[in-house]
Amino acid sequence: MRLTFVCDFKLNEIQEKIIKEIKWHCSKVYNTFNYAIREGKVDVSKIKRVNEDGGEI
Repeated sequence: MRLTFVCDFKLNEIQEKIIKEIKWHCSKVYNTFNYAIREGKVDVSKIKRVNEDGGEI
């Protein structure tokens, strides 16, 4: 079971812009990868999964 932690950070304007930019790029990579999987361009059976302890599954 995974726990969820909620943190409230006090960011200045520059830090907030950086975090928003990183979030945008992460969502772009996630969507691109999911699209490639749906189109059959990525073979997910060859991707190594890692468990929470750092060992391979």
